[in-house]
Amino acid sequence: MLQTENLRLIPAAVELAEALADYYRRNRAFLRPFEPERPEIYFTVDYQKELLAKQMKDAEEKTDFRFYLQPIEEPHRIIGSI
Repeated sequence: MLQTENLRLIPAAVELAEALADYYRRNRAFLRPFEPERPEIYFTVDYQKELLAKQMKDAEEKTDFRFYLQPIEEPHRIIGSI
């Protein structure tokens, strides 16, 4: 985990599934022009758990790394990813 005064950069973890599903639901309209069309299941906590588990496996295998941004003042909220 990396942290600045305002943001925390955290690696993929299954525990982020609820916050990540919330992020995608909140930003659905904004992200639509930039991302592929998503099925409804994509916006669920269970589906995000599956994606996060894969991202964790990819990181272990050193084939892909995904990180999420959280505001320090709102540690249960995701505001972006890289």
